[in-house]
Amino acid sequence: MLGKSRQVYLMDFISNNEQSGKGFTNSIGSDITPSNESISLEATAYALNILDYYRQDPKEIENFQSKLKNDLIEMFDSKTVSIYDVFFILDSLKKLDD
Repeated sequence: MLGKSRQVYLMDFISNNEQSGKGFTNSIGSDITPSNESISLEATAYALNILDYYRQDPKEIENFQSKLKNDLIEMFDSKTVSIYDVFFILDSLKKLDD
């Protein structure tokens, strides 16, 4: 009997942690909630890099891009700009535009 490759396990893990059209979470299994509070900009950027490496696409790319752009606009409108968050949002948008 053949086992699954690491790529298969990694893709399964990433797809299980994708909040469709919103981003990715660091939570595992039952800890994942539908609210945006569980979405991590860092996890999203890293997941997109891994998906790009394996030539996979996230679900609902257009909604996802729109949400990231809105998050960035809200951040600047509220004047609570986190360079750390801006970096991961821009990195994610770059990967989605490729």
